[in-house]
Amino acid sequence: MNTPSATPRAPRPDGRVLVFGSVNQDLVLACRHLPTAGETVAARDPLHLPGGKGGNQAFAAARAGARVSLIAAVGDDAAADIALSGLAAAGCDISGVIRTHRPTGLAIVAVGPRRAGDDRTDNQIIVSPGANDDLDDAAVADALLANAVLVTQNETPAASIGRLHARAAASGTVVVHNAAPARGADELPLAPITHLVVNETEWAAFAGATLDPDAPDATLAAAIRSGRSAAGLRPDQLVVMTLGAAGALVADAAGLIRQPSAPVPVVDSTGAGDAFVGAYAAALARGAEAARALAEGVSAGGLACAALGARAATPDAAAIRRAAAALPAARRIPLAPIS
Repeated sequence: MNTPSATPRAPRPDGRVLVFGSVNQDLVLACRHLPTAGETVAARDPLHLPGGKGGNQAFAAARAGARVSLIAAVGDDAAADIALSGLAAAGCDISGVIRTHRPTGLAIVAVGPRRAGDDRTDNQIIVSPGANDDLDDAAVADALLANAVLVTQNETPAASIGRLHARAAASGTVVVHNAAPARGADELPLAPITHLVVNETEWAAFAGATLDPDAPDATLAAAIRSGRSAAGLRPDQLVVMTLGAAGALVADAAGLIRQPSAPVPVVDSTGAGDAFVGAYAAALARGAEAARALAEGVSAGGLACAALGARAATPDAAAIRRAAAALPAARRIPLAPIS
Protein backbone atom coordinates (compact mmCIF):
# COMPACT_ATOMS: atom_id res chain seq x y z
CA MET A 1 0.00 0.00 0.00
CA ASN A 2 1.22 3.50 -0.76
CA THR A 3 2.14 5.61 2.24
CA PRO A 4 1.33 9.30 2.46
CA SER A 5 4.10 11.58 1.31
CA ALA A 6 2.51 15.05 1.02
CA THR A 7 5.85 16.82 0.65
CA PRO A 8 6.82 19.71 -1.66
CA ARG A 9 8.35 18.60 -4.95
CA ALA A 10 9.51 22.00 -6.22
CA PRO A 11 12.99 23.46 -5.66
CA ARG A 12 13.60 24.95 -2.24
CA PRO A 13 13.15 28.72 -1.98
CA ASP A 14 15.57 30.96 -0.13
CA GLY A 15 13.30 32.29 2.61
CA ARG A 16 11.38 34.80 0.50
CA VAL A 17 7.63 35.02 -0.04
CA LEU A 18 6.27 37.00 -2.99
CA VAL A 19 2.59 37.87 -2.66
CA PHE A 20 0.67 38.98 -5.76
CA GLY A 21 -2.82 39.95 -4.70
CA SER A 22 -5.51 42.25 -3.46
CA VAL A 23 -5.42 44.97 -0.84
CA ASN A 24 -8.59 46.59 0.46
CA GLN A 25 -9.99 48.85 3.06
CA ASP A 26 -12.23 46.70 5.27
CA LEU A 27 -15.34 48.27 6.77
CA VAL A 28 -16.14 45.92 9.66
CA LEU A 29 -19.58 45.95 11.28
CA ALA A 30 -20.30 43.82 14.36
CA CYS A 31 -24.01 42.93 14.32
CA ARG A 32 -26.34 41.30 16.83
CA HIS A 33 -27.36 39.03 13.99
CA LEU A 34 -26.62 38.89 10.27
CA PRO A 35 -29.30 40.40 8.02
CA THR A 36 -31.54 38.40 5.74
CA ALA A 37 -32.72 39.72 2.37
CA GLY A 38 -34.56 43.02 2.83
CA GLU A 39 -33.72 43.28 6.53
CA THR A 40 -32.03 46.24 8.25
CA VAL A 41 -29.97 45.47 11.35
CA ALA A 42 -28.04 47.70 13.74
CA ALA A 43 -24.28 47.42 14.22
CA ARG A 44 -21.73 48.79 16.63
CA ASP A 45 -19.45 51.66 15.59
CA PRO A 46 -17.74 50.75 12.29
CA LEU A 47 -14.08 49.82 12.13
CA HIS A 48 -12.00 50.95 9.14
CA LEU A 49 -9.22 48.38 8.85
CA PRO A 50 -6.66 47.14 6.32
CA GLY A 51 -7.65 44.02 4.42
CA GLY A 52 -7.70 42.19 1.12
CA LYS A 53 -6.49 38.62 0.82
CA GLY A 54 -3.16 39.63 -0.68
CA GLY A 55 -2.44 42.21 2.00
CA ASN A 56 -3.59 39.91 4.78
CA GLN A 57 -1.48 37.00 3.56
CA ALA A 58 1.59 39.18 3.09
CA PHE A 59 1.13 40.56 6.61
CA ALA A 60 0.71 37.05 8.03
CA ALA A 61 3.78 35.71 6.23
CA ALA A 62 5.89 38.60 7.51
CA ARG A 63 4.60 38.12 11.05
CA ALA A 64 5.53 34.44 10.71
CA GLY A 65 9.12 35.42 9.99
CA ALA A 66 9.41 35.43 6.19
CA ARG A 67 10.98 38.11 4.02
CA VAL A 68 7.96 39.34 2.06
CA SER A 69 7.44 41.41 -1.08
CA LEU A 70 3.89 42.51 -1.96
CA ILE A 71 2.78 43.34 -5.48
CA ALA A 72 -0.64 44.99 -5.40
CA ALA A 73 -2.68 47.93 -6.71
CA VAL A 74 -4.42 50.73 -4.82
CA GLY A 75 -6.12 53.98 -5.74
CA ASP A 76 -4.77 57.48 -5.29
CA ASP A 77 -7.03 58.06 -2.29
CA ALA A 78 -7.14 58.12 1.49
CA ALA A 79 -8.43 54.54 1.58
CA ALA A 80 -5.08 53.38 0.18
CA ASP A 81 -3.34 54.56 3.34
CA ILE A 82 -5.71 52.42 5.41
CA ALA A 83 -5.34 49.42 3.09
CA LEU A 84 -1.53 49.53 3.27
CA SER A 85 -1.24 50.43 6.93
CA GLY A 86 0.89 48.14 9.04
CA LEU A 87 2.47 46.23 6.16
CA ALA A 88 5.81 48.02 6.09
CA ALA A 89 6.03 47.97 9.88
CA ALA A 90 5.50 44.19 9.79
CA GLY A 91 8.44 43.83 7.43
CA CYS A 92 6.74 43.73 4.03
CA ASP A 93 8.42 45.38 1.06
CA ILE A 94 5.58 47.40 -0.51
CA SER A 95 7.69 49.22 -3.09
CA GLY A 96 5.97 47.13 -5.78
CA VAL A 97 2.48 48.44 -4.95
CA ILE A 98 1.15 50.53 -7.85
CA ARG A 99 -1.34 53.43 -7.82
CA THR A 100 -4.17 53.56 -10.36
CA HIS A 101 -7.04 55.87 -11.25
CA ARG A 102 -9.59 53.51 -9.70
CA PRO A 103 -10.59 53.70 -6.03
CA THR A 104 -8.88 51.40 -3.56
CA GLY A 105 -10.71 48.11 -3.09
CA LEU A 106 -13.38 48.01 -0.41
CA ALA A 107 -14.77 45.08 1.59
CA ILE A 108 -17.81 45.42 3.82
CA VAL A 109 -17.64 42.74 6.51
CA ALA A 110 -20.66 42.05 8.70
CA VAL A 111 -19.73 39.89 11.71
CA GLY A 112 -22.46 38.04 13.58
CA PRO A 113 -22.55 36.86 17.20
CA ARG A 114 -20.93 33.68 18.44
CA ARG A 115 -22.84 30.53 17.63
CA ALA A 116 -24.41 28.78 20.57
CA GLY A 117 -22.40 25.74 21.55
CA ASP A 118 -19.32 25.99 19.32
CA ASP A 119 -17.93 29.50 19.96
CA ARG A 120 -17.64 30.30 16.24
CA THR A 121 -18.93 33.36 14.40
CA ASP A 122 -20.44 33.76 10.95
CA ASN A 123 -19.84 36.67 8.62
CA GLN A 124 -21.07 38.15 5.36
CA ILE A 125 -18.65 39.95 3.04
CA ILE A 126 -19.27 42.21 0.04
CA VAL A 127 -16.21 43.20 -2.00
CA SER A 128 -15.78 46.03 -4.52
CA PRO A 129 -12.45 45.25 -6.27
CA GLY A 130 -11.63 48.77 -7.43
CA ALA A 131 -7.91 49.12 -8.16
CA ASN A 132 -7.35 45.39 -7.66
CA ASP A 133 -8.79 44.87 -11.14
CA ASP A 134 -5.87 46.85 -12.57
CA LEU A 135 -3.19 44.53 -11.17
CA ASP A 136 -1.14 42.97 -13.97
CA ASP A 137 1.66 40.42 -13.88
CA ALA A 138 3.88 42.90 -15.73
CA ALA A 139 4.34 44.55 -12.32
CA VAL A 140 6.39 41.51 -11.22
CA ALA A 141 10.04 41.54 -12.25
CA ASP A 142 11.53 38.18 -13.20
CA ALA A 143 14.17 38.63 -10.51
CA LEU A 144 11.48 38.60 -7.82
CA LEU A 145 10.28 35.16 -8.92
CA ALA A 146 13.65 33.49 -8.56
CA ASN A 147 13.82 31.12 -5.58
CA ALA A 148 10.72 32.55 -3.92
CA VAL A 149 7.42 31.11 -2.78
CA LEU A 150 4.79 32.85 -4.92
CA VAL A 151 1.41 33.34 -3.23
CA THR A 152 -1.70 34.27 -5.22
CA GLN A 153 -5.47 34.39 -4.66
CA ASN A 154 -8.65 34.88 -6.71
CA GLU A 155 -9.24 38.58 -5.94
CA THR A 156 -7.26 39.90 -8.93
CA PRO A 157 -7.77 39.27 -12.67
CA ALA A 158 -7.52 35.59 -13.60
CA ALA A 159 -5.63 36.33 -16.81
CA SER A 160 -2.87 38.13 -14.90
CA ILE A 161 -2.64 35.33 -12.33
CA GLY A 162 -2.44 32.73 -15.08
CA ARG A 163 0.39 34.52 -16.87
CA LEU A 164 2.29 34.95 -13.61
CA HIS A 165 1.86 31.27 -12.75
CA ALA A 166 3.23 30.30 -16.16
CA ARG A 167 6.27 32.52 -15.64
CA ALA A 168 6.77 31.09 -12.17
CA ALA A 169 6.59 27.51 -13.42
CA ALA A 170 9.17 28.28 -16.09
CA SER A 171 11.56 29.53 -13.41
CA GLY A 172 10.95 26.61 -11.02
CA THR A 173 9.17 28.79 -8.47
CA VAL A 174 7.00 27.22 -5.76
CA VAL A 175 3.41 28.42 -6.41
CA VAL A 176 0.90 28.55 -3.55
CA HIS A 177 -2.51 29.47 -4.96
CA ASN A 178 -5.39 30.16 -2.61
CA ALA A 179 -8.48 29.56 -4.76
CA ALA A 180 -10.58 32.05 -2.80
CA PRO A 181 -13.09 33.38 -3.41
CA ALA A 182 -14.28 30.44 -5.50
CA ARG A 183 -14.20 30.78 -9.27
CA GLY A 184 -15.03 28.40 -12.07
CA ALA A 185 -12.53 25.55 -12.23
CA ASP A 186 -11.71 26.37 -15.87
CA GLU A 187 -10.76 30.03 -15.28
CA LEU A 188 -7.19 29.28 -14.21
CA PRO A 189 -4.84 26.52 -15.43
CA LEU A 190 -3.87 24.23 -12.55
CA ALA A 191 -0.65 22.85 -14.05
CA PRO A 192 1.75 25.51 -12.65
CA ILE A 193 0.35 25.32 -9.10
CA THR A 194 2.46 23.49 -6.52
CA HIS A 195 0.10 23.91 -3.54
CA LEU A 196 -3.63 24.46 -4.18
CA VAL A 197 -5.19 25.92 -1.01
CA VAL A 198 -8.98 25.66 -0.68
CA ASN A 199 -11.71 25.28 1.89
CA GLU A 200 -14.31 22.57 1.51
CA THR A 201 -16.66 24.83 -0.51
CA GLU A 202 -13.92 26.06 -2.85
CA TRP A 203 -12.81 22.46 -3.41
CA ALA A 204 -16.23 21.76 -4.89
CA ALA A 205 -15.40 24.02 -7.86
CA PHE A 206 -12.65 21.55 -8.80
CA ALA A 207 -13.98 18.24 -7.51
CA GLY A 208 -17.69 18.69 -8.19
CA ALA A 209 -18.73 17.93 -4.60
CA THR A 210 -18.26 19.50 -1.18
CA LEU A 211 -16.60 17.72 1.73
CA ASP A 212 -17.89 17.25 5.24
CA PRO A 213 -15.05 18.27 7.61
CA ASP A 214 -16.50 15.99 10.27
CA ALA A 215 -16.46 12.93 8.01
CA PRO A 216 -14.38 9.88 9.00
CA ASP A 217 -10.84 9.77 7.69
CA ALA A 218 -11.61 7.00 5.19
CA THR A 219 -14.51 9.01 3.74
CA LEU A 220 -12.37 12.12 3.40
CA ALA A 221 -9.58 10.12 1.80
CA ALA A 222 -11.92 8.64 -0.80
CA ALA A 223 -13.41 12.05 -1.58
CA ILE A 224 -9.97 13.63 -1.96
CA ARG A 225 -8.84 10.81 -4.25
CA SER A 226 -11.92 11.21 -6.43
CA GLY A 227 -11.63 15.00 -6.44
CA ARG A 228 -7.98 14.94 -7.45
CA SER A 229 -8.88 12.76 -10.40
CA ALA A 230 -11.78 15.03 -11.40
CA ALA A 231 -9.57 18.13 -11.21
CA GLY A 232 -6.83 16.50 -13.28
CA LEU A 233 -4.09 17.14 -10.73
CA ARG A 234 -0.67 15.57 -11.19
CA PRO A 235 0.57 13.20 -8.48
CA ASP A 236 3.10 15.76 -7.25
CA GLN A 237 0.61 18.63 -6.83
CA LEU A 238 -0.58 19.17 -3.27
CA VAL A 239 -4.14 19.94 -2.19
CA VAL A 240 -4.18 21.93 1.04
CA MET A 241 -7.67 22.11 2.54
CA THR A 242 -8.72 24.22 5.51
CA LEU A 243 -11.56 22.69 7.52
CA GLY A 244 -12.45 25.46 9.97
CA ALA A 245 -12.61 24.27 13.55
CA ALA A 246 -11.67 20.77 12.36
CA GLY A 247 -8.17 21.90 11.33
CA ALA A 248 -6.74 21.26 7.86
CA LEU A 249 -5.26 18.59 5.62
CA VAL A 250 -2.67 18.29 2.88
CA ALA A 251 -2.83 15.57 0.25
CA ASP A 252 -0.94 14.35 -2.78
CA ALA A 253 -1.72 11.27 -4.88
CA ALA A 254 -0.28 8.88 -2.29
CA GLY A 255 -1.93 10.03 0.89
CA LEU A 256 -3.08 12.81 3.12
CA ILE A 257 -2.03 14.30 6.43
CA ARG A 258 -4.87 15.56 8.58
CA GLN A 259 -3.94 18.11 11.24
CA PRO A 260 -6.61 18.71 13.92
CA SER A 261 -6.81 22.15 15.48
CA ALA A 262 -6.76 23.06 19.15
CA PRO A 263 -9.77 24.78 20.75
CA VAL A 264 -9.47 28.58 20.57
CA PRO A 265 -11.77 31.44 21.59
CA VAL A 266 -13.31 33.00 18.48
CA VAL A 267 -14.14 36.70 18.20
CA ASP A 268 -13.95 37.05 14.41
CA SER A 269 -12.88 34.38 11.90
CA THR A 270 -12.59 36.78 8.94
CA GLY A 271 -8.80 36.60 8.69
CA ALA A 272 -8.28 32.98 9.72
CA GLY A 273 -7.85 31.61 6.21
CA ASP A 274 -5.40 34.34 5.22
CA ALA A 275 -3.36 33.83 8.40
CA PHE A 276 -3.22 30.12 7.54
CA VAL A 277 -1.95 30.80 4.01
CA GLY A 278 0.63 33.35 5.15
CA ALA A 279 2.08 31.09 7.84
CA TYR A 280 1.99 28.05 5.53
CA ALA A 281 3.92 29.94 2.84
CA ALA A 282 6.41 31.32 5.36
CA ALA A 283 7.15 27.79 6.58
CA LEU A 284 7.70 26.55 3.02
CA ALA A 285 9.99 29.51 2.36
CA ARG A 286 12.34 28.46 5.13
CA GLY A 287 12.41 24.88 3.79
CA ALA A 288 9.80 23.17 5.97
CA GLU A 289 8.01 20.08 4.71
CA ALA A 290 4.30 20.44 3.97
CA ALA A 291 3.29 18.62 7.19
CA ARG A 292 5.14 21.18 9.31
CA ALA A 293 3.80 24.04 7.21
CA LEU A 294 0.30 22.63 7.75
CA ALA A 295 0.70 22.64 11.54
CA GLU A 296 1.95 26.21 11.56
CA GLY A 297 -0.86 27.30 9.25
CA VAL A 298 -3.51 25.70 11.46
CA SER A 299 -1.99 27.36 14.53
CA ALA A 300 -1.84 30.79 12.90
CA GLY A 301 -5.41 30.53 11.62
CA GLY A 302 -6.73 29.66 15.05
CA LEU A 303 -4.84 32.43 16.84
CA ALA A 304 -6.01 34.98 14.25
CA CYS A 305 -9.61 34.57 15.42
CA ALA A 306 -8.98 36.22 18.79
CA ALA A 307 -9.82 39.82 17.79
CA LEU A 308 -12.15 41.77 15.48
CA GLY A 309 -10.62 42.41 12.06
CA ALA A 310 -8.60 40.37 9.58
CA ARG A 311 -5.16 41.33 10.94
CA ALA A 312 -5.76 42.39 14.54
CA ALA A 313 -4.70 39.07 16.07
CA THR A 314 -2.29 37.78 13.40
CA PRO A 315 0.35 35.92 15.45
CA ASP A 316 4.12 36.22 15.26
CA ALA A 317 6.53 33.35 14.67
CA ALA A 318 7.06 32.58 18.35
CA ALA A 319 3.32 32.37 19.06
CA ILE A 320 2.78 30.17 16.02
CA ARG A 321 5.45 27.71 17.07
CA ARG A 322 4.18 27.53 20.65
CA ALA A 323 0.68 26.83 19.40
CA ALA A 324 1.92 24.26 16.88
CA ALA A 325 3.71 22.38 19.65
CA ALA A 326 0.41 22.09 21.53
CA LEU A 327 -1.66 20.78 18.61
CA PRO A 328 -3.12 17.27 18.64
CA ALA A 329 -1.03 14.79 16.68
CA ALA A 330 -1.50 14.78 12.91
CA ARG A 331 -2.91 11.64 11.29
CA ARG A 332 -1.39 10.14 8.13
CA ILE A 333 -3.92 8.42 5.90
CA PRO A 334 -3.05 6.50 2.70
CA LEU A 335 -5.05 7.05 -0.46
CA ALA A 336 -5.67 3.74 -2.18
CA PRO A 337 -5.08 4.00 -5.95
CA ILE A 338 -8.12 4.20 -8.20
CA SER A 339 -8.66 0.81 -9.81
